[in-house]
Formats: sequence, C-alpha cells, structure tokens
Amino acid sequence: MQKIEEKTVIQTQPEKVWNFLTSLHEGDNYHRWHPKDHIRHWVEKGDMQTVGSEAYFEERLGTFTLKLRYRLTVARYPEYLEYEAAFPLSLFHAGIASFTIRPIDPNSTELTAYVEYGYRIPLIGSLIDSLISLFVHRADVEKHIREEGENMRQILI
Repeated sequence: MQKIEEKTVIQTQPEKVWNFLTSLHEGDNYHRWHPKDHIRHWVEKGDMQTVGSEAYFEERLGTFTLKLRYRLTVARYPEYLEYEAAFPLSLFHAGIASFTIRPIDPNSTELTAYVEYGYRIPLIGSLIDSLISLFVHRADVEKHIREEGENMRQILI
C-alpha cells in the first residue's frame, strides 16, 4: 500500500479551489490542470459535488497510463472531497484520494492532496502491490501530484 500526501498554498479562497476540483469535467479544466499528463475526464453519474457521483479519467503517470472510474464518497463544502475507485475495484479497496481545502487567511488556501493505492487483500495484497509497482512508480505519482498543485496555483490566480 502506497500513501502520498502533498500540500500546496494557493492564493485564492477555498470556494474557488472546491469549484475547480468539482468542475474538472467542464471545458478543458482537466487538461489545463496537468496539460502534459491528463488525457480525458468525464462524469458518468451525478454532478461531482454530491456523494455517489461517478466519473472516469485517463492520465499518464510516467510511462503508465491510468484509466479509472471513481466515485465521490465524502463531500463537505468547501473543505473536503474524498474519492474511491468505483466497482469492480471498490470490492478490493484498491485506493482512495482526497483533497483537504483549508483557509490560511481570506486570500490564501492550503490544499492537501492525499492518495493511497494498493490492495488490502490478506496474503495476496502485497504480491499484487509488487506487480503494480512494476508499472506505477511512486516517484512518478509524487511528481504528478506535486505538478497538479503547482499548476492549480497558476490557474487560480
């Protein structure tokens, strides 16, 4: 199981960070967020602000292309969003991602991106995680998340 956390300070209000994260499917928001790595993103169910909403994305993590359906599991406006892989991967608790949005002052926000991926299946989970690490390198995921934070800082000026 891999766990990665990245904090970014953005010179804007928490509501603007929330609005951007919940509107990735609109226009070219997803691609603007990480032009080099983000390929496509669309909503399959809901509005991505309501628990139970589901979406699909494709993005590059180093040389690996991740294709994933995910579900919004927690939404507390404007401070927290949490997602998990959608069915069938949800059966294996394959990972979660979250964004914590915390005001620092009236015009500054700290965004904490958190990702946890791997399998929590007794006995074979560590074997599956070893296989995943052959394709998805932790350093690539860390770099990707850091760049998303830096890019959001520029987008939301």
